[in-house]
Amino acid sequence: MMGGGIIGIILVAIVIWGVIQFAGKGGMNNPFNNNRMDNMHGEEDALEILKKRFAKGEINKEQYERMRKELE
Repeated sequence: MMGGGIIGIILVAIVIWGVIQFAGKGGMNNPFNNNRMDNMHGEEDALEILKKRFAKGEINKEQYERMRKELE
């Protein structure tokens, strides 16, 4: 009787794990989905990064202008 109880608990745990895995695949609002974008306007994020790189001196003015034009 003890063996049947343990097997039942293991089966329930596997089913719960499967449901969590299946539910975890959908939706951009899923906190476990690492591929989601925090901001739906990815271009704005890229421009902000570009501005910060220019401000830090990582890129020169010509590179900044060229990249900005490509992003807009």
